[in-house]
Amino acid sequence: MKCINFLLFWCIFLLVLSSGFSKNSGIQYADMNLWGHIKFGEHVLRVEFPPENDIYSFLPTKMWVNHEWAFEVLVYLIFS
Repeated sequence: MKCINFLLFWCIFLLVLSSGFSKNSGIQYADMNLWGHIKFGEHVLRVEFPPENDIYSFLPTKMWVNHEWAFEVLVYLIFS
């Protein structure tokens, strides 16, 4: 009985330990677009209107509607 408990303990311990080191453990610390949201929020506060083009894109030529500009201002204020 002691041997089974010992083995069960180590199996659970190793499972928990390995899930903590897993690359895809399911824990997401920040949104991948967080830094873009912060930068656009900064832009809206400095220029006082949302941009009509994606100014941080490689080719900022197409018309673009930033429908998240109010959220981005809020995120910028929180992180600044």
